[in-house]
Amino acid sequence: MQLYGGMWHAVVANNTALRAQGFIIEGLNHGQHTYMPCYFVETLHNRVLEGVTYDGSVGGFAVSGYYNASQPFTGAMAAAIVYRGNVGDNSAFSLNDAVTDVLYEDNALTNSDTGLTIRGNTSQRVFLRNNNDL
Repeated sequence: MQLYGGMWHAVVANNTALRAQGFIIEGLNHGQHTYMPCYFVETLHNRVLEGVTYDGSVGGFAVSGYYNASQPFTGAMAAAIVYRGNVGDNSAFSLNDAVTDVLYEDNALTNSDTGLTIRGNTSQRVFLRNNNDL
């Protein structure tokens, strides 16, 4: 499941992914005033079994807000994101670039080498509550 830009008020719930990249939310900033954010997205009670990506890295649950300081707008392209009750087996959670107001609550990982990875220094207000092995 991949939400690449332009997603507002969405709920992704009760799905299982096997040997897949998982559940990805990515807001985009293509420049020249072409902004495609992902705002108010909830990912609830999904499961990733054996998360894997096309390049061999670990799949799972990822959110990214594209950040480009050379563009006129450098704010978050992903905001008000909720991950609640998700389970990852051999997978991970990651947050990348310019994301704001994210809640990780009641999620669990098993056999994860990385847990939750936060990349970049442009994300704000990331809340963790009652997670297992994140």
